[in-house]
Amino acid sequence: MQPCLVDAHVHLYDRFDPRAILEAAAENVARLAGKLGLDPVPPGFLLLTRTAVERPLESVFAEMPAGWSGEQLDTPGSMRFSAPGRPDLHFVPGWQVVSLEGLEVLALGTAERPPESRPVDETLRAVRRAGGIAVLPWGIGKWCGRRASVVRGLVSGSGAGAFFLGDIAGRPGLLPRPALLGEAETRGWRVLPGTDPLPFAGEERQIARLGFQADFDPAAPVESLKDGLRALAASPHAVGRHETPGRFLMHQLALQLRKRLGGARKPSG
Repeated sequence: MQPCLVDAHVHLYDRFDPRAILEAAAENVARLAGKLGLDPVPPGFLLLTRTAVERPLESVFAEMPAGWSGEQLDTPGSMRFSAPGRPDLHFVPGWQVVSLEGLEVLALGTAERPPESRPVDETLRAVRRAGGIAVLPWGIGKWCGRRASVVRGLVSGSGAGAFFLGDIAGRPGLLPRPALLGEAETRGWRVLPGTDPLPFAGEERQIARLGFQADFDPAAPVESLKDGLRALAASPHAVGRHETPGRFLMHQLALQLRKRLGGARKPSG
């Protein structure tokens, strides 16, 4: 097994520049490695959470950026990108859907898209049946009111060993960590950190800004990573940075304006 750095919540929106995606992700992976004292820099694993408005990976990189090469991996829809002097980047297929209750659900490591608008517990089980890692990510305003009760009900249930919760880089770093995340961890739930970049030009440079260290087998990179995540006894240590209050407010205003102007739907979180 070899070490790697993982971003567990990655979007590839149409406004993202393919070359900037790779260059920024490589730089951010190297930055995270520096924080952890890892030398040489290990590969990065970018776990895609594709929505209905995003193109598939092979379409995003239909024209390979100069200096980079790509090859298929052990799981359908996954690719490894390499460039001299850069850490390898493994892109892993996955989906983001919205449950009947309005909660986001991530299906990591599977090309099979879960059903939309189904009860959240049913959606989580569908992801697991498809061989994916099922994650309920925290989101701005998503765990409030009635939906908070749904999340709390899940947390107090028996899903700690089967499913995960998620944290995102867009959460303001100066504010207290959401109480439900800590409550869930005391009950055995594991929290996976990820970036969750927003659908604005330039946001591709945030990919791999927040992540965690894991291990993988180069002979079966995607499946071995998934097996390692399933075997986690506790939440991995998050490395990187969350959002500043100023940028957080700016992004929320931009998202509201985009919604009013009829932009493609992007759940905040």
